[in-house]
Amino acid sequence: MNRTFIEQLIIKHEGSRLSVYKDTRGNLTIGVGFNLDSLNAPSICSMFGINYEAVASGEASLTQAQVDEVFEYQLSLVMGSAMQIFPTFIMMPDNVQAAICDMIFNLGMGGFVKFTQTIADLKAGNYSQAAHDALNSEWAKQVPSRAADDARLLEAG
Repeated sequence: MNRTFIEQLIIKHEGSRLSVYKDTRGNLTIGVGFNLDSLNAPSICSMFGINYEAVASGEASLTQAQVDEVFEYQLSLVMGSAMQIFPTFIMMPDNVQAAICDMIFNLGMGGFVKFTQTIADLKAGNYSQAAHDALNSEWAKQVPSRAADDARLLEAG
């Protein structure tokens, strides 16, 4: 598994910001795509010594170390989700692992599991068909550049 490659792909798509901003859906966001409007955001912030209210209001920013800590936490959850869905995840090609993690990071576990055909194709090792299925989704219309990048990675298997 190439964790650095996965990290770089997600950061490429999410960006990294020390100050709060609104994402494309209007959610308060900070760091590497960390949704401050999620129910567990206050407790996650607390875990890393971040003043949730100050950061969410824009009164305070994160340090780079805090961005890195929260991102590592998020990435660990994403990778755990990937391993839960795909028992053979660690044996999949690095490109496929990266695309899966990027999709889970972006969609959340609840969104990703709705890709039933893509998941079935991935489990069967049919990465080309999985790429095709992912590109023929509402998600691909919403994030076309990201979807195209992930599809290329799946194709490359």
